[in-house]
Amino acid sequence: MLFQAENSKNNALTQHNINDQNYMIANSMRIESDPLSALDSSNFVTQTSTTNTEIIQSCTEGSKFNIELIRELNVECRLENVWLPWQNRQMEFATEKIKENHSNWLNSRSDVYDESGSQIYCLVDDPEAIERQMKRAIANRLGASTQHIGRNFLLEVNEKICILHYDYRDKTQELRKVAEYWKVLNPELEQLTESNECYEVNRINYDGGDRVFFDKFKVNRPYWKQKIVFSCTSDPKDGCKHLKIQNCELKNSTCQKSVANICLLWQHDYSCSTEKQTMLHSSLRNNSIFV
Repeated sequence: MLFQAENSKNNALTQHNINDQNYMIANSMRIESDPLSALDSSNFVTQTSTTNTEIIQSCTEGSKFNIELIRELNVECRLENVWLPWQNRQMEFATEKIKENHSNWLNSRSDVYDESGSQIYCLVDDPEAIERQMKRAIANRLGASTQHIGRNFLLEVNEKICILHYDYRDKTQELRKVAEYWKVLNPELEQLTESNECYEVNRINYDGGDRVFFDKFKVNRPYWKQKIVFSCTSDPKDGCKHLKIQNCELKNSTCQKSVANICLLWQHDYSCSTEKQTMLHSSLRNNSIFV
């Protein structure tokens, strides 16, 4: 259609011998090809209407939170019976009692002398029967087991008193450490540090000193407890970024997932405003093109 209109215009110019260089003809053709260029914009009047629309949009987003882990040092111990070193002791017996009850002690002996020349009697070849008798006699007097009594005896016989030299050892209990390790007292929070992006920001050691094991053994440590603070972030990290960029206003937040009173996933409701302009009408009145 445009091609036909252009042909018709050219035919008319030729048929009526119209000079297209004439000012009025040229100006008319220019306005025809670009009407708006001839308008006086100051007289181009338009009337528009602006409408603001509020839209609620929702998104889900992770959160930033701190975790305080409490760890306690556990020391596992056991009691172990330990024999102390042998001690040289002596015990006095009435010579008459020895003769009445243990005459074989006197018959099975040989004479030896100490450094001062005093005569001492020691057992010949340490016969087992005499050894057992001496052990029982000493153990009964002490109220102890024969395990406390050694096998070496020297019997010093005097007119009224016999002095029996023997070896004795005590048994005691010692504390033995089996294991030492840290135990987290709030393990549900420890799992959060493993399943989210966390890093340590602070550590406090406390509760040092002695602890008593088995009611009598003290174990000392510079600290028995630790508080470790982690700063964490849960996924998704930027789930609402597109609404924040639009300067939408946060209206409401609802926790969708929580552990130990810590919200890991939030649903945020944002109010987003959109502006729409509608042209009611326009006017070219008093424009120079019409004068």
